[in-house]
Amino acid sequence: MTAAALQQRTRPVIRVAATLFVAALFLGWQRVTVSMPVLDVRSTASGWGSWGALAGLCALGLLALAIVGRASAATVALALGALVFTALEVLAGHANVDVGASMMRVHVETTLWPAWVGLALAGVMAVAAAIPYLAVPGERTPNTLTPHGRI
Repeated sequence: MTAAALQQRTRPVIRVAATLFVAALFLGWQRVTVSMPVLDVRSTASGWGSWGALAGLCALGLLALAIVGRASAATVALALGALVFTALEVLAGHANVDVGASMMRVHVETTLWPAWVGLALAGVMAVAAAIPYLAVPGERTPNTLTPHGRI
């Protein structure tokens, strides 16, 4: 199977995964809860915070390339960027709660299920974008190799 045929087969996978990924970014990825006798405060942070925003931009760029039908090294770079930035958001993301006028600030990290779904979708995008370049290495190398020192 040629690289062009593989790109045709992986393009719908990239479209679906990128669309679902962008939708998942709007869900709550991290949550913090502060419970006190007179006060109960909860806060949720979406996936669009810090590293997630960069992952979302990479996914939108990847989706645009998949819709247009252009496959290049930029496709793989955007997919890998989305994967790396998503992993950073899942592992380093946080939600904050401010109670009162700077009386108390609570910073607790609880990663919710949409973050793990987003990480899985980013992995699917990266694999689907890389398959055409990894599966057909013979198309990018010369067919006749001459040993060194011989003509």
